[in-house]
Amino acid sequence: MKKRLLIFLAFCFSWIGVFGQQKLSVIEKVVLNDTKSPIIWIDTMKTDINHLLVDTQRIDSLHLLKDSAAVRRYGADAARGILVMYPKDSVKLMRLDQFLEFQGVPSADRKLRVCVNHTLVRHPSYLIIDPAYIKTVQITRNRHWGYLDEANSGELFLNLITANYSNPVM
Repeated sequence: MKKRLLIFLAFCFSWIGVFGQQKLSVIEKVVLNDTKSPIIWIDTMKTDINHLLVDTQRIDSLHLLKDSAAVRRYGADAARGILVMYPKDSVKLMRLDQFLEFQGVPSADRKLRVCVNHTLVRHPSYLIIDPAYIKTVQITRNRHWGYLDEANSGELFLNLITANYSNPVM
């Protein structure tokens, strides 16, 4: 899903005009964990591509802001570009704490480290979630480690399974 969103965002960067301004220059690629990638703003919520859990079909429009007006409005983060995302009217996006409350996850389980599709999320407070995009929430010991120094074989995790995830045999 992230690969499709990255392709979609790269396409948008090359074609979206910003509120009647001239056409933006082409950004050839968007790289995950790249400090040159734009910050994503949705309403008053700030995130990046790694922490956005929404189906691209549920996005109404995207606007890339990369000029002095964006820097004045959004601060230093705008120097690398701000992507303002507008979801479709029926989409209600939530931060992780709101989503877990909505799902009725017990408060003791909310203290567990968070995985998405069995991959540890380093900054779960940045997650922006479309509840319709999450298939299930589970407590598990199964996970994929991005960094070996994070490994702890006996630890339980709160795992969010997205709608497009097909679970490999473990």
